[in-house]
Amino acid sequence: MKNYMLLSVAAFFMQLSYAQTDSFQTEGFENFVLDSGQVVNGSNKETFINTSGSLIVFPVSWDTTYKYWSSGWALSKKIDGQAGPSSSTKHLYCAKPGFGAEKSKKGKAFLVGQNNSWFNLPTSTQGTWPLAGFYITNSTYTYNSMRNGDMFAKKFGGKDGKDADSLVLIVRSYRNGQLKDSTKVYLADFRFTDSIRDYLLDTWQYVSLKNTNPDSVTAEMLSSDNGDWGMNTPAFFCADKFTFLVTVALKDIAVNKAKVYPIPAQSVLNIQSDDIIEEYSILDMNGKQVLSRMVRASSAAAAIGHLSAGNYVLKIKTRSGIETCKLLIQP
Repeated sequence: MKNYMLLSVAAFFMQLSYAQTDSFQTEGFENFVLDSGQVVNGSNKETFINTSGSLIVFPVSWDTTYKYWSSGWALSKKIDGQAGPSSSTKHLYCAKPGFGAEKSKKGKAFLVGQNNSWFNLPTSTQGTWPLAGFYITNSTYTYNSMRNGDMFAKKFGGKDGKDADSLVLIVRSYRNGQLKDSTKVYLADFRFTDSIRDYLLDTWQYVSLKNTNPDSVTAEMLSSDNGDWGMNTPAFFCADKFTFLVTVALKDIAVNKAKVYPIPAQSVLNIQSDDIIEEYSILDMNGKQVLSRMVRASSAAAAIGHLSAGNYVLKIKTRSGIETCKLLIQP
């Protein structure tokens, strides 16, 4: 399995000379090259997960001695949300809704996280594409364990349904080592006086990071069912559809001597310069060149309709040097 690396952009020579607006872009892992039912969990020596267009690094850890996914994250295309006996073999890498946060037609991939999982946002992301939030839900394995009980964990609510059980995910946002915010999301809550209100989360729920612009995020799970070795409840949850707040110009973007428009772009991107443009190229967020053209003129029209929607980097080579700017392509 190929490891994916982020492109690090040292500087953007960009001046926004018009009013700006904010829009949301998401990473849902749907473009990751995996067969249906396949899982990336470190067994093929992956140390992190970072898909094309993603701006987050998700650590992965595989125990090479005992051959199991020991900590961190796994990327899954296993679709099975069926209720039934708790089974780590069958349902460990499955999301209870039976699809990703993009719903059944598009949601074919998602992340599975273990207790105390964390992720980093590289320097090139922070402030440029602030992470606004993401969606979480129960894994099918954890859900079925709480619903039915298993050989290690109790049935939530107990035999009579009156036990005040709960499973909570605490999401903490950090910046420069300082805690910026903490949010609790209940994956299960049986603490209500009226037991008809008790629930196990079986849908995707949005977790807002409240404009903290984090450089790292942690996820801690706490259960009411614990033993001598910690949680009895399976310590797994699912995450998907990471949402970024992107600031774009309403009109043109001036890139030093060059002008690039429209931004956001769809089918054609216009490039004009006071200098002679020798060449332009477009790179995805992994640093892979997806388009390159020789020009030898002061203007060019780049046909970009075949590129997937998302964030890119535009490089313009003129006689004066190379200029670089962010590029947002919409469907």
